[in-house]
Amino acid sequence: MNIKYVYHAILTPTNDGYDVNFPDLPGCRTCGATLAEALEMASDAAATWLRDAENKKEPIPVDSVPADVRLPAFVKSVMVDTDPFYSKENMDRLRKRISDVESGKAKLTEHDLIEVEAFIGSADFPPEYDDPDFDPDYMIARDADYRAEGLIE
Repeated sequence: MNIKYVYHAILTPTNDGYDVNFPDLPGCRTCGATLAEALEMASDAAATWLRDAENKKEPIPVDSVPADVRLPAFVKSVMVDTDPFYSKENMDRLRKRISDVESGKAKLTEHDLIEVEAFIGSADFPPEYDDPDFDPDYMIARDADYRAEGLIE
């Protein structure tokens, strides 16, 4: 991974795993069932947030160390690279998550939907992602169905 950014995240243990918040990236939150999953999701969430800011040519916030963190929460540095965000591996992970939703094994998160919309809205489809079965319109159209069926967390 080519490290482009490092941001401090606040991780808070919950009954279901970990909630993650980036104080310097307003609205950038995610979660994971395990610490490893939470950190992976944190990197993805920050990459989504930063990629959007880069595309809109908005200023990139400066990272700071959170000062007021109460136990059991803790601070962890998260490495973020926006370049491979639209990689085949990332989209394969997202497609597996959607498959899990459709089979009843999982629910989609708002973060998953943001990733799909960011990918589809980008003109930067990676050259290595050449999948004739990939239908972004279908994925977006399913959003309303997922919400109606209560499949979004």
